[in-house]
Amino acid sequence: MTPTMEAYQSAKDHKILDWLRLSINLYEMKSCLAQGYPFTFGAELFDSFGQAIRSGVVPMPSAAEL
Repeated sequence: MTPTMEAYQSAKDHKILDWLRLSINLYEMKSCLAQGYPFTFGAELFDSFGQAIRSGVVPMPSAAEL
């Protein structure tokens, strides 16, 4: 799905001006949110993670995925 033109126009007012790397620390993440600083994060997932869509269970990665 492609964002609407309205979404693109609205996004122009919300550009990232600066960034900071966070520690993987729940207290630090909560502190950022409490101060009004949103954050994003990413994670590398194994291919088998997609099986959870069908089964609802995330399997352990296979030896080939490690």
